[in-house]
Amino acid sequence: MENNQIFYSLIKIYLSLFANEDLLDADLLEMVATVAKQATSGGDERIKAWLPSLKNQLRELLKQEDQTEGKQDIDDLENILQDSEGYLEVLLNVIQKIAQTSSDPQVVYPLLAENIDQLDEHFIVVLSYWFVTTIEEASTNEAEYMAALVVEFSNLIKLFPMADKGTNLEIAITGYELVLDTYQRLDLWVEWAIVQNNLGLAYAERIMGDKAKNQEKAIAAYHDALTVRTRAELPQDWAMTQNNLGTVYAERIMGDKAKNQEKAITAYHDALTVRTRAEFPQDWAMTQNNLGTVYAERIMGNKAENQEKAIAAYHDALQVYTPDVYPWDWAMTHNNLGDAYHDRILGDKKENIQAAIASYNQALEIYNQ
Repeated sequence: MENNQIFYSLIKIYLSLFANEDLLDADLLEMVATVAKQATSGGDERIKAWLPSLKNQLRELLKQEDQTEGKQDIDDLENILQDSEGYLEVLLNVIQKIAQTSSDPQVVYPLLAENIDQLDEHFIVVLSYWFVTTIEEASTNEAEYMAALVVEFSNLIKLFPMADKGTNLEIAITGYELVLDTYQRLDLWVEWAIVQNNLGLAYAERIMGDKAKNQEKAIAAYHDALTVRTRAELPQDWAMTQNNLGTVYAERIMGDKAKNQEKAITAYHDALTVRTRAEFPQDWAMTQNNLGTVYAERIMGNKAENQEKAIAAYHDALQVYTPDVYPWDWAMTHNNLGDAYHDRILGDKKENIQAAIASYNQALEIYNQ
């Protein structure tokens, strides 16, 4: 079997993850190993680069008992690649614009908008194939630059306000996962950690797939990022990832809810050791608001005390979130504060209700029909 045919076979197996998860078993892993042995004996670096990601996804799917909804019915990779010229042209044009404009969304987004019909699962295949087959020809500097462009593209497509948000996130996740091996191979660990953090954000927002499992992938990505983003070496990045980790733990489906809340509180408090009001006021306010939300819903501890901590955290956030500078954050925090006053145990009930009404009315200065 020629190496190109082997590569096609491996990508076909990858695509079968979408269409035939019920057929995955140990025999399929053995087949992948056989194909890989043939490939590596022929020295095909494309397959060597592709295989770890493929095997990891296969192993993970084998652990899953249920099947993911919304599977894609992709029958033949070769047909996709034969029809890929238009997709590849769009991809290369976008990558070029990113390189020329330093990732200016005002330039990149109109180009994506012109080609919305091609932002689909076929685009994901073409992106994967292009990256894996192109990276093998690249020098070290070229590979680093190429990976950086794909990261920037993933960042942009993740926030692209048009097209299907679920598909945009899938494209972003694919881009992030593609570059991780490259950064690892090049010993670019700071960049690797940045991508892990971004991947965690994407999985936390992911629409496709099982929500609980997506959250677990987000948590794993954040923990991976924190192996590099330490408080001693990269304090601001460490605090950012701690804040993100806290948000996922606060919303986590798997595990014990009360314990997840405690992990969230710990992560937020860790973040606040770096995110001080004096040095990083906006980040400090964001984490304070997040912390208030967890305390308002906290299971462990004294309920009345938790409510007071929530109210205090919201008031702290509002020292920075002002209606003229951060109107939406100010309104959101006032809405949260209204909830906390409405449910408050301590204090005069009538005064608490009046305080809740006042907070809700302030939020409505920004929120409108």
